[in-house]
Amino acid sequence: MNTLTPRMVLECILLLLPVGAFGKEAANIPEANVQNAVTYVDRGLAREKKGDLDGAMADFDQAIQLNPGYAAAYNSRGVVRKKKNDLDGAMADYNQAIKLNPKFDFPYNNRGNVRRKRGDLEGAMADYNRAIQINSKYPSPYKNRGYVKYIKGDVDGAMADYNQAIKLSPTYAFAYNDRGIVKEKKGDLEGAIADYTQAIKVNPKYAAAYRNRGDAKRKKGDLDGASADFSRAIKLGSPSADLAESPD
Repeated sequence: MNTLTPRMVLECILLLLPVGAFGKEAANIPEANVQNAVTYVDRGLAREKKGDLDGAMADFDQAIQLNPGYAAAYNSRGVVRKKKNDLDGAMADYNQAIKLNPKFDFPYNNRGNVRRKRGDLEGAMADYNRAIQINSKYPSPYKNRGYVKYIKGDVDGAMADYNQAIKLSPTYAFAYNDRGIVKEKKGDLEGAIADYTQAIKVNPKYAAAYRNRGDAKRKKGDLDGASADFSRAIKLGSPSADLAESPD
């Protein structure tokens, strides 16, 4: 499937980051170490995409050992630590990435996700706002901020953020799914089904989108369609929660 996912966008942008992301102290580090650290991060990202979190962690550790000022390596290691449910470790890595490069947008977004998971919605909102302030064309913090607004009851604000995320990244499956939930909340079942369908078109293995579309179809009285979607969600391993999913 040749679609550009948010994570793929992140990896591409890593290659275009300002010098600060590659090491605040890079001038004091041998050039070979700086370049090798970049290579380790590249391999770590590839391993992460394949699901090899331990291999990815080892590569990010090595990159940091070679270049302790490499902000992108801390950010990437933080993502892996969060996936491994090490929230304290993830937070420490995002804090270090921000300390090394205060204008690095990714760790603000990712730190916001950790804060949200811990229930610190105001802290999460502040981080998403900062990420957007640094880079207004970065879709993930709009999507994640929309999620926080939704669970805080600001349905219209959530809709505006999801619209912007989709405008910036038209193949953002998670944003379509989440916007569908907002539309369903507002009573627009047709619009919700359209968004869930688009999420599934982008990512045919997106279990939650099938589950949510099935629920919307059930509410419309399409029981056969609902049953088919629920069956597909069960086969894929769908979560049972109604709320939007918000991965990094």
